[in-house]
Amino acid sequence: MNGVAGQDNRVWTADFFLDHPLGDGAVTVEAAYIDIKNSTQTHNFSDLAAGDDAQNYYVQAGYLIPGEIGPGRLQPYGRFETIDVDRKGATDFISVGSNYFIKGHNAKVSLDYTFVDQQNNRPDQSIVTLQIAVGY
Repeated sequence: MNGVAGQDNRVWTADFFLDHPLGDGAVTVEAAYIDIKNSTQTHNFSDLAAGDDAQNYYVQAGYLIPGEIGPGRLQPYGRFETIDVDRKGATDFISVGSNYFIKGHNAKVSLDYTFVDQQNNRPDQSIVTLQIAVGY
């Protein structure tokens, strides 16, 4: 980084994704591990700052409920993520939410709640996220 010896940034990841029919619904599971050496960015909701080393992992699972509700289908999900920053401790993210798929995957509305559990001197936080995605 910046041409200084020993300041190189290295990140590698391993991930898994499964989307499998289950009756008239479907189960979706994804997980990942990310190893960060000499981070180039700061993460606002954890202690990760530029120059830090950290390990990040998450697992998320959802179920696409059979049948339509209005013009679309509902997929509730849960997620657990942790960012463990070397010499600073970990921050856990616990999320629950739902995706609403309209006309297949042409449009999606997502709403979730995340509890940020700080395992250090920072205050815990709650985050509500609303996302809308449209494809055409």
